Amino acid sequence: RQVSTQSTGVVSDTKSGMESVAIAPSKKDTTLEGKHIRLQPTDPEADYKELYAASHGEENKGIWDYMFLGPFNNEEEYKKDLIAKVNDPGLVPLTVVDKKTGKKIGNLCYMRIVVDMSRIEIGHIWYSRAYWRTYANTESCYLLLKHAFENLKFRRMEWKCDNANEKSKAAAIRLGFVPEGVFRQHMIIKKRNRDTAWFSIIDSEWDKVKKNLEYILFEKYASS
Repeated sequence: RQVSTQSTGVVSDTKSGMESVAIAPSKKDTTLEGKHIRLQPTDPEADYKELYAASHGEENKGIWDYMFLGPFNNEEEYKKDLIAKVNDPGLVPLTVVDKKTGKKIGNLCYMRIVVDMSRIEIGHIWYSRAYWRTYANTESCYLLLKHAFENLKFRRMEWKCDNANEKSKAAAIRLGFVPEGVFRQHMIIKKRNRDTAWFSIIDSEWDKVKKNLEYILFEKYASS
């Protein structure tokens, strides 16, 4: 039996006897190869200098506006943040590599991984501003979504952001996420109120989302 919520267009499955078959992503072995992008396990020692340069300076202004932490005062501070992410059992941080140039251009995570409920989230996402409005986010998220639904067998992928972050909300919609509402006064981040916008994709929607993302990646960016 399915229950449809007309206000959001969300359809939820209420079958009994369901058990999760999801598998937690590996911190050490999650390397995902795409046409333009490779996602590889974050190595703080090997990555921190290049990632710091890719995310700081006037040319990268705005990257950290809606992030929990950052910008950082120097490379060593940023290295400590990467170490903390790698050591956090609830995060699987991945470094984004542009395959054409070999440059490390961003970082993101699998997070809020709840295997017994078969749900997972993509978050802590940033890219060097030179890669905004390119294939970088589309392909990175496509790789994470495909791995989560097809290999790890999750039922639900979540995306959450500050409700004031119009770019992040637009990106979620463009990727195929369904808006689920806003948690008002959900957090205090950098001494500011954060109302949190929630989005999700569920496994029954993945085939349609996948086809759309592959069209964007392999048609729109075919000559990139």
